Amino acid sequence: LIRSIVLNDNKLDSINLKNNIYLTTIDLSYNNIHDINLSANKKIKYISLSGNKLDSLDLRKQNELETLMLRWNNISYLNLRDKPQLINLFLSDNNIKSLDFDYKKLESLSIENNRYNFNTLPVLDCNVTHSYIYYPQKNIMIEPEGNMVDLSLQLIVESLDGKKHFSIYEWKTLDGSLLKGGLDYNENNGVFTFLKPASEIYCEIRNDVFPDLILRTNPIDIVISK
Repeated sequence: LIRSIVLNDNKLDSINLKNNIYLTTIDLSYNNIHDINLSANKKIKYISLSGNKLDSLDLRKQNELETLMLRWNNISYLNLRDKPQLINLFLSDNNIKSLDFDYKKLESLSIENNRYNFNTLPVLDCNVTHSYIYYPQKNIMIEPEGNMVDLSLQLIVESLDGKKHFSIYEWKTLDGSLLKGGLDYNENNGVFTFLKPASEIYCEIRNDVFPDLILRTNPIDIVISK
């Protein structure tokens, strides 16, 4: 009975695993796989598919999964519900904004270079999750509505003790010059109203619950209608 398949660093673009129902380990990292069907492989405990070209992955049947490695793909959504044994999760360098998943039981979590923000990043106990890499993250994509920008979802992060931590916002030009509150814009609970036209400005956001992370928005132009 085949229980392990290790075919990493090849040029595979597809593989059929439907007859390998006793597999517990799959390592197909660093190939060219766009899609893979694991519905027959219900006993898998370890999956490594890092460095492929996956947009999604159906793991609804893998309820014994313990370690999942999906770094360097193009995944934006992942269903990890009903994974009671999952303790190691490596998802860096994708396009994930959030997951419907109980992160608190994880021992290792790597989610850097995704699209998490202060509203979606999990706040974890370092005594349980011994390795937690959450920074950097990709830019928050925003569009102004007239002369207003709403970043209120980034305003507050609640720490494990229930304390609310307020974010600090800084608007800058691409050359690093700092815009001034009250002169260039007004702010009300994370909603910014610009008082002057501006070209290619972006916002940096910090929160001390995540001290190593500086969130940035994409550059935008502000047009003031007369």
